[in-house]
Amino acid sequence: LQTPEGRSGLPLTRVFQDHASEDGREGWMPPKHQKDHSPAHLGQDVLPPSLREAIQSFALACAAREVRGQGAEHASMLVHVTRFTLVQKEVHRQVEDFVQKMNLRITRQIDHEGLLDELRALWESDFVSTTAAIASKLTESEEKPSALPWAEVLAKLPDALSDIEVRMVNGKAKDALDYAEEGTRGLKIIAIGGDKLARGLTLEGLCTSYFVRTTKMYDTLMQMGRWFGYRPGYIDLCRLYTTEELVEWFGHIADASEELREEFDTMAESGATPRDYGLRVQSHPVLLVTSPLKMRTAKNLQLSQRILHTAPKGIRARLLSYFSACVQRTGRYSFDIPYNRQQLADYLSVDRSAMCSELSRMQREGLLSYHKNHFSVHEALE
Repeated sequence: LQTPEGRSGLPLTRVFQDHASEDGREGWMPPKHQKDHSPAHLGQDVLPPSLREAIQSFALACAAREVRGQGAEHASMLVHVTRFTLVQKEVHRQVEDFVQKMNLRITRQIDHEGLLDELRALWESDFVSTTAAIASKLTESEEKPSALPWAEVLAKLPDALSDIEVRMVNGKAKDALDYAEEGTRGLKIIAIGGDKLARGLTLEGLCTSYFVRTTKMYDTLMQMGRWFGYRPGYIDLCRLYTTEELVEWFGHIADASEELREEFDTMAESGATPRDYGLRVQSHPVLLVTSPLKMRTAKNLQLSQRILHTAPKGIRARLLSYFSACVQRTGRYSFDIPYNRQQLADYLSVDRSAMCSELSRMQREGLLSYHKNHFSVHEALE
């Protein structure tokens, strides 16, 4: 959730951008690709470094859970990068090849020194500090994760790697995911899929998520986020690998959800019902609350925030109110607004020409700078 100090939450997110080129048109998995897309990183038939690290992170999490006596419990990794079955098949092949080679190098000790150094560096630079950070955030009533020495994790790593299976999870896949299979050890699964992973399938013991698939609907995006829920005894081992854009989008949805819960509380206190109480959901410059076909009689009002910004009498006061809200919403002093000058003037109920003159004065005074719809605030707004 957004706070004055920034977004709050556990330090489990790892941001990357190496799945696609800078313009988003090429690369291993660009946002928009065809059903016959061939995943390639820098022109080679290999996984991007971020996904290789995510798989290594999952292997380390499985080994660490073995050390903690959780070997009989299931452990899963989610790889959700495309909705196309043929592309999922290619990703499955690449992931399976990477896991098999990693397993052979460590279990047979063939050219394994460099890989073990890489895994140890990941453990000591990421897991050790994350476990300590999360332990400091938990309350006295919550079980704090125990710090594990590398030697104990290393001893369990060969067995953990041997147990990992890579499976496709979609409507056409034959290797269905069945956690009810008999056995004394829990399944260790890397599940690769699309719509079936996004809608309804539970991944038991989810530890690691690699997620780049986007949608512009709140409800669909929320449904795709399968990493929510309790992770007793291994929350510090969980990781979410995703893009900075998706982190911002999920953060906005979290804010909107919290605001909607407050609306429900207010409605309940007033004794009203949804029929006679206008529930509001916070809007976003890019995202939609849901499909327009589902909106039906819903209206795009922006009333609650607009009332606050139009309450002050002067144009500068209204601009300051609006820009303060932008800083609080984004957690940054530089941001884009979803309006051109006329739309902003209409939103604040002021004259466009007078507002533009006021913006110029504020820029000359060093309060802010702007170019088109991008604004940078240079000092705290009062």
